[in-house]
Amino acid sequence: MYVFMKEGEFVSKKSSNEQIETFRQDLLDQLERNGTVGSYYNDMVEDWLTYWKAKQELTEDIKKRGSKVTKLDSRGQKQVMNNESIEIMIKMNVQMQKTLEFLGLKPPEMGSERADQDEEM
Repeated sequence: MYVFMKEGEFVSKKSSNEQIETFRQDLLDQLERNGTVGSYYNDMVEDWLTYWKAKQELTEDIKKRGSKVTKLDSRGQKQVMNNESIEIMIKMNVQMQKTLEFLGLKPPEMGSERADQDEEM
């Protein structure tokens, strides 16, 4: 498993780049097992990985700024608004799921659980 609990929050044991490589390999392995090969499908996997990276940035923004943010309106007055990162992240999750469904894939495992299952078969 890649994450552990530290002072009430999840902390990654692996760097983002290592997670990306693990996810990439898992998704490409699934494509190969399904017989879905070709540069178009590989490009779709890269798109999914780009969405995942962006989602991590959105998550950090929400953690940092919270669900409500204060902005100045056109008259210079403070206005409390929803953090737009929440709405974007929801749309990002939907797109990530649609991409996986289109490719006929399952979300990548956070650990080597799928690889362990495959070796047992």
